Amino acid sequence: MTQQFDNGHLEQSLPEGEGRRGKRALLILLALFLAGTVALVGGGIAHARQFDGRALPGTLFMGADVGGQSAAEIEQLIAKQAEATKVTVNVDGKEHTASFKDLGISVDNAATVQGLVAKDPSLTDVVSSYLGKGREGKPVVKVDEKALAAWAQGLIPADKKKAQDAALKFNEESGAWEVVPGQAGQGLDVDGLTAQVRDNAANLKDFSLNADVREVNPRLSDETAQATATELNQTFATSLRLSAGEKSWHVGPKQLESWVKVDTNAEGTGFVATIDRDAIANDVASFARKAAVKPVDGKELVDDSGKVVKVVTQKKDGVEVSGEKELVSQIVTALENKTPLAAGLVTKPVKAKVVQDKAPKEDEKKKAEEEAKKKAEEEAKKKAAEEAKQKEEKQPAVEEEKTEQAAGIQVPKEVKPGANWVDIDLTKKTLTVYNGTNVVFGPRKIVDGKKDWETTLGTFKIYHRLEKQDMTNEARYPKDHPLYYYTKDVPWVMYFKGGYAIHGAYWRKSFGYSGSHGCINMSVSDAKWVYDHTTYGTVVRTHF
Repeated sequence: MTQQFDNGHLEQSLPEGEGRRGKRALLILLALFLAGTVALVGGGIAHARQFDGRALPGTLFMGADVGGQSAAEIEQLIAKQAEATKVTVNVDGKEHTASFKDLGISVDNAATVQGLVAKDPSLTDVVSSYLGKGREGKPVVKVDEKALAAWAQGLIPADKKKAQDAALKFNEESGAWEVVPGQAGQGLDVDGLTAQVRDNAANLKDFSLNADVREVNPRLSDETAQATATELNQTFATSLRLSAGEKSWHVGPKQLESWVKVDTNAEGTGFVATIDRDAIANDVASFARKAAVKPVDGKELVDDSGKVVKVVTQKKDGVEVSGEKELVSQIVTALENKTPLAAGLVTKPVKAKVVQDKAPKEDEKKKAEEEAKKKAEEEAKKKAAEEAKQKEEKQPAVEEEKTEQAAGIQVPKEVKPGANWVDIDLTKKTLTVYNGTNVVFGPRKIVDGKKDWETTLGTFKIYHRLEKQDMTNEARYPKDHPLYYYTKDVPWVMYFKGGYAIHGAYWRKSFGYSGSHGCINMSVSDAKWVYDHTTYGTVVRTHF
């Protein structure tokens, strides 16, 4: 064997036979490597197709192997685990058990599953799954702070003064938004509870929270409410003058109030006012219908020569209205920018036609007149029946127009002139709405508080209103207590003192007795009438 030096590199020359064998071995190893690579890539592609939309083998979720499971199956597993998780809240030494739903905790299934189910797994993922090194995921948890705050507020004992958030109300008389002041009081540290929830909820295992009842400020301050009221009143000062042909419409504050939705933000610490485009569209469509005129074709009778001998029906041209969508967009833009708007719908005349018929002979004319008379009588009867039916359906509106003066009724000094007020007679088990000394609604039978749950007595004012609300006494009695109750979607709720309210009671078939937990129960239709004809500050008097 000889050694040669070439350009500073050392080479060893091999015998001719040994060199050929070494080259063949190298080629065999290279072929095997390429074949293995092809097989691995091909296997990866086949593997990807087999697990398309499913978790790869070895994928772990909360310690469980979910390999091969679909997104729907994993979501079902998450929902089951979340539903089974219980939270114990210790408040001043007393334990309360709650579910995720009670506390406003939810799991974002889409975000959670996205990290577990591979739609296009890479070669690295494929190899890792074969080697037992799959993915591992944790649930993505969301916390509804408003729901948590509401649940926490329910834990405050009834004998303690609760913190009251500032609120907004619309004054129909002044056409402006006003602030209902909040007040400090007893409450829980909602921010602290939220932090504890976020630290523990993602484990989807039972856990405990600790909280103390203490003096707290309202989460919604008077300053925050006033800033929103100022913003709303600036929006309501926007001049909107709309037209459609000869029809005109100056949009007033009451109409604007129905076009704006006011709610609290996700954290429950501020207000959010949004323009309700659908409500605007509905009202613009109603305006368009009123402005539109359907053409009425004329009808004439002519003799044999074609001369008009009688005009049976005078023709009346119509009006076609369009441009509703464009007008809605203009209104929304004007309100958002607080700029005046003078705009209208597009109107187009629609010509009526005139139909001519041969004038009947004398006998035919007499017969036609008799048929016309008979038809007119039938239409008059039908119209009378419809009016009677409408009158019956609008009974509450008729009662609203009553001006019967009640004998000996004393108007509470808190009642403003011209304002409605509510009188609740606990002896007669009735509710009556007055305007001054005039009865405008009622008396209607009610159900008041039963023994040990008597309705409070005195003169008060409506301070909070809700179209519907879930009601429960869970803060006082646990779910397994015989006195515990939970009633969903209680309609037309009007609070006048603490937890005492007037509301509809769809679960009752009769009224006129004592049987509630202190609230004034009415039929749903009666409660809606009272709700529609009272407002914040309406005086309520309860007495025997």
